[in-house]
Amino acid sequence: MNKEKLQKIKDELIKIFWVFLIGSIVGCIVETLVGIIFDHSFKIRQGLIYGPFIPVYGIGAVMYYFIVSKVKDVKKVFVCSMVLGGAIEYFCSYFQELCFGTVSWDYSNMFLNIGGRTSLLF
Repeated sequence: MNKEKLQKIKDELIKIFWVFLIGSIVGCIVETLVGIIFDHSFKIRQGLIYGPFIPVYGIGAVMYYFIVSKVKDVKKVFVCSMVLGGAIEYFCSYFQELCFGTVSWDYSNMFLNIGGRTSLLF
Protein backbone atom coordinates (compact mmCIF):
# COMPACT_ATOMS: atom_id res chain seq x y z
CA MET A 1 0.00 0.00 0.00
CA ASN A 2 1.33 3.39 -0.84
CA LYS A 3 1.60 6.32 1.51
CA GLU A 4 -1.34 8.19 -0.07
CA LYS A 5 -3.79 5.32 0.52
CA LEU A 6 -2.63 4.90 4.11
CA GLN A 7 -3.15 8.62 4.72
CA LYS A 8 -6.70 8.42 3.28
CA ILE A 9 -7.51 5.45 5.54
CA LYS A 10 -6.06 7.28 8.54
CA ASP A 11 -8.07 10.43 7.73
CA GLU A 12 -11.28 8.40 7.35
CA LEU A 13 -10.71 6.62 10.69
CA ILE A 14 -10.12 9.96 12.41
CA LYS A 15 -13.33 11.32 10.87
CA ILE A 16 -15.26 8.23 12.07
CA PHE A 17 -13.83 8.68 15.58
CA TRP A 18 -14.98 12.31 15.70
CA VAL A 19 -18.43 11.46 14.32
CA PHE A 20 -18.78 8.80 17.05
CA LEU A 21 -17.54 11.13 19.81
CA ILE A 22 -19.70 14.09 18.78
CA GLY A 23 -22.75 11.84 18.27
CA SER A 24 -22.27 10.33 21.74
CA ILE A 25 -21.99 13.75 23.42
CA VAL A 26 -24.89 15.32 21.50
CA GLY A 27 -27.00 12.26 22.34
CA CYS A 28 -26.24 12.73 26.04
CA ILE A 29 -27.16 16.42 25.85
CA VAL A 30 -30.43 15.66 24.04
CA GLU A 31 -31.35 12.91 26.54
CA THR A 32 -30.71 15.33 29.41
CA LEU A 33 -32.78 18.09 27.77
CA VAL A 34 -35.65 15.69 27.06
CA GLY A 35 -35.63 14.68 30.73
CA ILE A 36 -35.72 18.33 31.82
CA ILE A 37 -38.50 19.29 29.40
CA PHE A 38 -40.79 16.27 29.67
CA ASP A 39 -40.05 14.80 33.13
CA HIS A 40 -39.24 18.16 34.78
CA SER A 41 -36.20 16.57 36.37
CA PHE A 42 -32.48 16.64 35.74
CA LYS A 43 -31.19 13.17 34.91
CA ILE A 44 -27.93 12.20 33.32
CA ARG A 45 -28.62 9.01 31.41
CA GLN A 46 -25.19 7.71 30.67
CA GLY A 47 -24.55 4.44 28.92
CA LEU A 48 -21.73 1.98 29.46
CA ILE A 49 -19.03 4.67 29.36
CA TYR A 50 -18.36 7.15 32.15
CA GLY A 51 -18.67 10.79 31.19
CA PRO A 52 -21.10 12.68 28.98
CA PHE A 53 -21.26 9.93 26.36
CA ILE A 54 -24.06 7.66 25.21
CA PRO A 55 -22.43 5.23 22.76
CA VAL A 56 -25.67 4.15 21.08
CA TYR A 57 -25.97 7.68 19.65
CA GLY A 58 -22.34 7.58 18.54
CA ILE A 59 -22.92 4.29 16.73
CA GLY A 60 -26.05 5.78 15.18
CA ALA A 61 -24.12 8.83 14.01
CA VAL A 62 -21.45 6.65 12.39
CA MET A 63 -24.08 4.48 10.67
CA TYR A 64 -25.89 7.63 9.52
CA TYR A 65 -22.59 8.92 8.12
CA PHE A 66 -22.03 5.70 6.15
CA ILE A 67 -25.56 4.91 5.01
CA VAL A 68 -28.12 7.71 5.23
CA SER A 69 -25.85 10.55 4.14
CA LYS A 70 -25.65 8.91 0.71
CA VAL A 71 -29.46 8.94 0.24
CA LYS A 72 -30.77 12.02 -1.58
CA ASP A 73 -34.58 11.67 -1.46
CA VAL A 74 -36.06 13.24 1.70
CA LYS A 75 -38.71 10.53 2.13
CA LYS A 76 -36.11 7.79 1.80
CA VAL A 77 -33.89 9.59 4.32
CA PHE A 78 -36.76 9.60 6.84
CA VAL A 79 -37.61 5.92 6.37
CA CYS A 80 -33.95 4.87 6.29
CA SER A 81 -33.22 6.86 9.47
CA MET A 82 -36.22 5.34 11.24
CA VAL A 83 -35.32 1.75 10.31
CA LEU A 84 -31.60 2.24 10.96
CA GLY A 85 -32.22 3.93 14.32
CA GLY A 86 -34.54 1.15 15.48
CA ALA A 87 -32.14 -1.56 14.33
CA ILE A 88 -29.18 0.08 16.06
CA GLU A 89 -31.14 0.55 19.28
CA TYR A 90 -32.28 -3.09 19.20
CA PHE A 91 -28.80 -4.42 18.45
CA CYS A 92 -27.13 -2.27 21.14
CA SER A 93 -29.68 -3.37 23.73
CA TYR A 94 -29.23 -7.03 22.79
CA PHE A 95 -25.42 -6.74 22.77
CA GLN A 96 -25.36 -5.00 26.16
CA GLU A 97 -27.58 -7.61 27.77
CA LEU A 98 -25.68 -10.50 26.17
CA CYS A 99 -22.19 -9.23 27.01
CA PHE A 100 -22.69 -7.35 30.27
CA GLY A 101 -25.94 -8.75 31.66
CA THR A 102 -27.38 -5.24 32.05
CA VAL A 103 -30.37 -3.43 30.59
CA SER A 104 -30.27 0.35 30.09
CA TRP A 105 -33.79 0.77 28.70
CA ASP A 106 -36.98 -1.25 28.52
CA TYR A 107 -39.92 -0.35 26.30
CA SER A 108 -41.97 -3.45 27.17
CA ASN A 109 -44.90 -1.37 28.42
CA MET A 110 -45.07 0.72 25.23
CA PHE A 111 -47.25 0.17 22.19
CA LEU A 112 -45.51 -1.40 19.16
CA ASN A 113 -42.32 -2.37 21.00
CA ILE A 114 -40.00 -5.08 19.71
CA GLY A 115 -38.93 -7.24 22.62
CA GLY A 116 -38.82 -4.19 24.87
CA ARG A 117 -35.60 -3.18 23.11
CA THR A 118 -37.04 -0.57 20.74
CA SER A 119 -40.39 1.04 20.07
CA LEU A 120 -42.00 2.72 17.10
CA LEU A 121 -42.39 5.88 19.19
CA PHE A 122 -38.64 6.19 19.65
